[in-house]
Amino acid sequence: MRTALAVLLIGLVATDSLTIKEVRDAPQGEAHRTAVAWEVAEIPAGSGRDQSLLASAAAKKWMMAARWTARVLGTLLFAFYGLFLFGEGVPPIGSQPEGVQLSFVGVGLMLLGFVVGWQREGAAALLIASGWTVFRIAEGGFGLGAFEAPLLVAALYGLYWWVTQVRKTHLALAAVAALVMALTWGQLICPTSVFVRGMIIDAETTRPIADAELTLEGSPEKRGEEGMHPNTRSRKDGRFTLYVGWYAEQKKMTIAAPGYETLTTNLGPRALGQRKVSRTYLLRRVGNPTSGQSEGARREFMRLVAAKDAVPVEGMPTTRGAARWGRGWRGCRIGRTRC
Repeated sequence: MRTALAVLLIGLVATDSLTIKEVRDAPQGEAHRTAVAWEVAEIPAGSGRDQSLLASAAAKKWMMAARWTARVLGTLLFAFYGLFLFGEGVPPIGSQPEGVQLSFVGVGLMLLGFVVGWQREGAAALLIASGWTVFRIAEGGFGLGAFEAPLLVAALYGLYWWVTQVRKTHLALAAVAALVMALTWGQLICPTSVFVRGMIIDAETTRPIADAELTLEGSPEKRGEEGMHPNTRSRKDGRFTLYVGWYAEQKKMTIAAPGYETLTTNLGPRALGQRKVSRTYLLRRVGNPTSGQSEGARREFMRLVAAKDAVPVEGMPTTRGAARWGRGWRGCRIGRTRC
């Protein structure tokens, strides 16, 4: 009996030893494959974690591409603007009209944004977009060209900042809304870069006066070999184009022509947001019978050639639209009003 128990115990120990040895000597056996298969079954293919990792890697790749595109394009624009400014020579900014000075401020902000963009994308986007807004307010219009390209650089920098800053959408929308409001109100309210166009004619013969000099009061002095330069001169057909850097209704202007009395008048009113103003001015010859009359007589003289719905003629209102002149004073006609 004891012998049988001893043999049975030895057999069990031997069997257990063999089983342990087989498992230890064969780690790549069926048991290992089963364990691996069970682990794979626990993490199914195409899980959200794997997809998020792939999406994150792709987003990082696109963001780096956007960042470097903005950097390269900003550098090219910086070189272009620098060549344009310094190649042609930077004029004395203080002697330029107010509209030109404001344009220089906008260009300066954009150039600063191109430089800052290599370190701080958010600040660069805000500087470039603000500079473009100021420039367009100063110019009073929109166009297609090199001065619209900075918007693309600002958008790329802004996109990179939005993604890397945990998508602060509220800040991005607030900045965009502020810039849009500034651009809209600036176009309406800011009276920069206004062009006054019209004719200068003889009050007696109704013929156009060529080479009449128009000078704005308080404008920067422009000296040449022949002395002071006016802001503009009328052409052979009497027409002129006057650039006004900062328009004001009471801003004075003088018009002088050889053989005519010098006329001093104001620019007159303009509509909200209007950047192109039409004016027609009458000059009287030196020694004209009306030149020695009182101010009331002069206004009566102007009333004969005026209609109630037009733009100023010599500081007084005249008919809207182009003037049609016949031969001599009796044949003149302004719009539908006969002189």
